[in-house]
Amino acid sequence: MTVAVAGFSTARFGDARGYLFAAGEIVHTGRYPLSTEPFYFRAPGYPFFLAVATLGHPESVGRAKLATAAVGAITAPLLALLSAQMFGRRRIAFWTGVAAALHPAFLWNSADVQSEPLFTTLLLAV
Repeated sequence: MTVAVAGFSTARFGDARGYLFAAGEIVHTGRYPLSTEPFYFRAPGYPFFLAVATLGHPESVGRAKLATAAVGAITAPLLALLSAQMFGRRRIAFWTGVAAALHPAFLWNSADVQSEPLFTTLLLAV
C-alpha cells in the first residue's frame, strides 16, 4: 500500500538512482560497477537484490519498489517472532508485530527504492 501512495513510477529517495544504476550494470555485465558517484560507496548487496528481484529489469522502478516493500513486510513478523522468543508471551508478540506493521519508519522505508528494508530484514533474521 505504501508503494501505491508513493507512486510506482518515480523513485524519490536520494540513493535510488545509484542503486538502480548498479543493479542495471550487474544485469548487463554480471559485475558490480567499478565506479558509482565519486563520494559515495554503495554496498553491492542491495543492487544484487534488485537485479534478481526485478527479474533482470531494475529500470522498472515499480518492480523495484514492490520487491523492496515485500522484503520490508517481513520485518513485522520477524519482530513478532523475536518478541515471542524474548518474552514468551503470544499476546506481546502479536502486538509487537502489529506495532511494527504500522510503524511510520518501516512504512516510509518500504515505500521507495532504498536498502534499509533489506538490511533490517537480514539483521532480524540472524
